[in-house]
Amino acid sequence: MSKSIMEPKGSRVCFLCALLDGDDMEKRALHKHHIFPGKNRKLSEHYGLWVHLCVKHHEGDIEGCREAVHHPEFNGYQRMLQEMAQEKWESLPGHTHEEWMEIFGENFIGRNSHNLREKSTEKMEVCT
Repeated sequence: MSKSIMEPKGSRVCFLCALLDGDDMEKRALHKHHIFPGKNRKLSEHYGLWVHLCVKHHEGDIEGCREAVHHPEFNGYQRMLQEMAQEKWESLPGHTHEEWMEIFGENFIGRNSHNLREKSTEKMEVCT
């Protein structure tokens, strides 16, 4: 298992709670989310392209919160994480955009149409 390049080693904080809400409280129940699913899941693991997410942000919660990366009607956070992961990976010494394209075959930068990082206070789906 590789360490995440997206968060500090040993982090017990939901990546999206911290990013979007400023909530850096440690959580008991965190899920490991591979940012690139399907055929690229093994690549996500190998290159450390994963983050910890709380249940709400990973799968949604029991009250029907749809603000989750795996909710079929809401994938803005997933697109944002993919863009951030590519940016982070390409910023590391020895990595280039060309190498990214050879490995992943797809450019994720600039696809974040909702620009959630800048509009973190204007949530697409409010869950209380």
